Amino acid sequence: MADPIFGMAPQDLTGVLFIADVVSDQDPERECEVQIRIPQRMDGIPDAALPWARPRNLGYITAIPSKGEKVYVEFLGGSVYHPVYHGRPIAPNGAGVFMDDYPNTWGLSDGTNYVKINKKTNAIEMKSGSGAVFKFDPQNGLIEVPQGFKIVAGTDADIQCVNANIKADGVAKIDASVILLNS
Repeated sequence: MADPIFGMAPQDLTGVLFIADVVSDQDPERECEVQIRIPQRMDGIPDAALPWARPRNLGYITAIPSKGEKVYVEFLGGSVYHPVYHGRPIAPNGAGVFMDDYPNTWGLSDGTNYVKINKKTNAIEMKSGSGAVFKFDPQNGLIEVPQGFKIVAGTDADIQCVNANIKADGVAKIDASVILLNS
């Protein structure tokens, strides 16, 4: 009897590692799965019928491979119905913080602290155990810093806020409704 995935007789694929192409990273279940195609083994199968592979790494989330990337794939128990891909480990706990822009957001988390990186926008967000959240948005040229923290700029800096205390060792240009000097 031929297997519907490989179009061949069932075989034991235990321990066999394949290189697969990621044809979709848009997992409707948001479980870090990617749809894969193993060249020469799955060439005649329409994309919609290709299997979804789960990440092989257990206990932590992986960076979700993008469409067009290559991944190593094996089959749990040698079954073509259980493909898993080898991913890069990134989050031992707190994987839920990365779901706001799935699958573009990934990062590191210990369940309290995290660093989130959006691979589409290149934005970075960091949260400390104290609850302070720092954001870096390169598309809009913004850095958001929580209240009570200092920004130390090596050269030029543009700052927008409700209130500002500014010390410049060189020239300082300030636009404000009220300016208090040396108060």
